[in-house]
Amino acid sequence: MVFSTSIRLVASGLALVAAALVFAATPGSGNAKQAGVLHAHSALIAAENAKPGTPAWAITFPNDRGVEGYTSEPSVRPGETLHLHVATVPANRYRINVYRLGWYGGAGGRLVTCIPGCAGDEQGVEQPIPTYDPQTAYLNAAWPVTDELRIGARWVSGYYLAEPVLTTGSQTTRGDMIPFIVREPVARRSAILVTASVNTWQAYNWWGGKSLYSPERGVTANHVSFDRPYARFAFNQGHMYQWEIPMVHFLEREGYDVSYTTDVDVDRDALAGLVRNRLVLVNGHSEYWTKEMRDGFEAAARAGTNFAFTGANDGYWQIRYEQERRTIVEYRLAGIDPETDPAHKTTWFRKLDPP
Repeated sequence: MVFSTSIRLVASGLALVAAALVFAATPGSGNAKQAGVLHAHSALIAAENAKPGTPAWAITFPNDRGVEGYTSEPSVRPGETLHLHVATVPANRYRINVYRLGWYGGAGGRLVTCIPGCAGDEQGVEQPIPTYDPQTAYLNAAWPVTDELRIGARWVSGYYLAEPVLTTGSQTTRGDMIPFIVREPVARRSAILVTASVNTWQAYNWWGGKSLYSPERGVTANHVSFDRPYARFAFNQGHMYQWEIPMVHFLEREGYDVSYTTDVDVDRDALAGLVRNRLVLVNGHSEYWTKEMRDGFEAAARAGTNFAFTGANDGYWQIRYEQERRTIVEYRLAGIDPETDPAHKTTWFRKLDPP
C-alpha cells in the first residue's frame, strides 16, 4: 500500500484553506484564559507528534481472509474500553498492534500498545461469513468479542488503527486494519473538531457481499451493519485513505489544536457536540447524514460555529440508524421506504418534503 504520493498532493493543496483555518481556529484576543487553554491543547498535539513514529501502520493485507475484525464501538473516550471481534481464517495465532495516526515526522503513525503484548500473541478462531437477509441484504457478522482494549487516560484524541497481525501460518506478518476514533475528554475543548465520515465507510463496505451500491443478484441493500469487518478494497474506496488520513497528517504536521469525532457521535449529541469547538471540519466524503446530524449542523451554524468542508458530496443522502446506531438504513427510492414520516425518508436532502 502506497500513501506518500497522495499525502504530499493533498497536503500541498490544503495550503489553500490554511488561512481560513487560522482565522477560525487561532485563539482570539477577547478571552485570555480561553486562549491559554487552547494554546495548551495545541502544545498537546505538538508533543504527541514529537514522539517517535513508524510507517509500519501501513500494513500488507493477506491474500485471502487471513485475519479480519471489527469493533463494537466506532469511537471511545480515554478511560473507556474498546471491544474487538477478530477471526483468523484458517485458525492461526495473532497479536493486535494499535497505532495512532498523525504526522510523526512523516512516518504517519505511532505504535501505542499491543494485545496481548508486543512480544506475545494469542490463538485465533475461524469465524464464518453469515448469509445476508434476502429482503434487506442486512448482514451482522455476530462474532464474539475476542479482545478488549482499555483506552489510557492520557491517550490523545485521534484516528487509531487496531491491526490484528498473523504470527503463524503462511501469511505471517500480514494483517487487517480496524479503524476507531478516540474522542477528547469531556473536560477538554480543542479549537478544531474533525468529524470522521464513518457512515460513508460503511455505505461503501461490501464485506459479506453487499453495500449500499450493490444491486446485483436481485437484492439492493437498504440495511448495512457496523458489526462486520471492512472489505479491504472498499475500505480504500470508502475514502479514509484517499482523503481523511492525508487531512489528519496535514493538520498535525502544521500543529493545529485538533480533536476528532465520528458521524455516530454527532448524531448522538449533535448541537452540544458541535458548539464546543470554534471550528468543525468535516473530513473526506461525508455523504450520509441523519436528520439529527443535519439539524445539529444547522443549529450550530446559527449559534456561530465555524465550518470547513474539505470534500465534496457532503450531507447528500439522508439516512436513519437502527439498533442503537449499529445499522444504517437507506432506501434508494423514497417511495419504497416504509417510513411514514416524510421528514425521515431516506433520500437526497434536496428531495425531502420540504427540501
